Amino acid sequence: MTIQPPLSFPKIIHFLEANIATGGQLFPGKAGLKRMQLLMANLDNPQETYQTIHIAGTSGKGSTATIISSLLMANGYHTGLTISPHLWEIRERIQLNNQFISEKEFIKIFQKITPAINKTAQGPFGHPSYFEMLLAMAFQYFSDQKVDYAIIETGLGGLLDGTNVIKNKNKISVITKIGKDHTQILGNTLAKITKHKAGIINSASQVFTLKQNPTVNQVLIHSAKIFHAKIQFIDPSNINKINIQNDLSSFQLKQPILEISDITTNMVGKHQAENILLALSVLDYLKSRDHLNLNSRIILKQLRQIHFPGRFEIQTTSNGKIICDGAHNPQKMSALVRTLQNYSKEQYHFLVAIKNGKDYQKILLKIFPLAKSIIFTEFSLGQENNHGSWSATKLVEFCQKSNYKNCIAIQNQALALKELQAKSGLKVITGSLYLIGAITRILLL
Repeated sequence: MTIQPPLSFPKIIHFLEANIATGGQLFPGKAGLKRMQLLMANLDNPQETYQTIHIAGTSGKGSTATIISSLLMANGYHTGLTISPHLWEIRERIQLNNQFISEKEFIKIFQKITPAINKTAQGPFGHPSYFEMLLAMAFQYFSDQKVDYAIIETGLGGLLDGTNVIKNKNKISVITKIGKDHTQILGNTLAKITKHKAGIINSASQVFTLKQNPTVNQVLIHSAKIFHAKIQFIDPSNINKINIQNDLSSFQLKQPILEISDITTNMVGKHQAENILLALSVLDYLKSRDHLNLNSRIILKQLRQIHFPGRFEIQTTSNGKIICDGAHNPQKMSALVRTLQNYSKEQYHFLVAIKNGKDYQKILLKIFPLAKSIIFTEFSLGQENNHGSWSATKLVEFCQKSNYKNCIAIQNQALALKELQAKSGLKVITGSLYLIGAITRILLL
């Protein structure tokens, strides 16, 4: 499929979405990585023209990427940021200094890479996918804008992910918390999953990761050794006295980083404190390696106002506060539940939808102890996923079998939201970023 001029933003979106991978192509593996390598070669490898911080992991990738980009930007450095999936619209995936790419620039950069897309499509690996084309646009845009640093979040895994085309030995690899997710693709053990995540490590490069499960730690150590890379484990026990008050999270670092020990942020929860700790450790390294001028007061101010949509985001409505968090796997849900317990001792009313293929049983078992009631709804992802969410009725049936009775299924999102808003008390919307994006759009109407 080729795209013909004149190009418009809606026409480009339609073209990109027509190339969303489905079925067996959702994770194309080695063939997909080779296709991405060919696409980037046809663009003369713009991803090698700037410094990169490459982030993989099961939980915390997007938050850590956003924190690093925000703190560098606040200190006067020119940053590129690519994250996925997007919450509201496609331009979120390509950001310059934490601002979405404009529609005008989006059209311009797509037009620039179109010849390379067509050339790649004629090669042995077929037409680039939606994800690959957007990623190529980001790489090219960051090169054209001459960013100082690009912060790149992996899509799925790491080893065979489309982002893994950056071969610069100065690339910094960051591995966030690892847990069991996408097991049908990455493997059903922590060791197998970690091996995929560790695939982003470059030869003789620097790696940062959180000290976590011993199995995960050992695989990361082994992977770094194979590539003669230096690995630094960041100890979460450096975080002390987390307190949540007035929708802000405050904590202390036992060992200061960048002369910072007391932090207040609107990124609430222990897991976000760990992401901040990891981000600060990366910046501390960059300060030494690249002789950066980083101001601790600017960093503290930025941490207080940093915003990452859909991650313990508190929406104030006429019917009270609603906490929105896209916790979509058991590890993320554990973090959310822990944060909710610290936020209030009350029980919560939940609105939940869970993407088909996710371990809904483990996710829901974590919610039950905090749930005063649960409303299940659904979402559809069109071509991107043949199934969308689990059936709301199926989730109700599981609840009833698990002796949790106070739940209902309302397939229509707007009606489900209306039912949630009618309840008195604390409210939470969770289970998927796709749900959060859809509900946020309804709330803004």
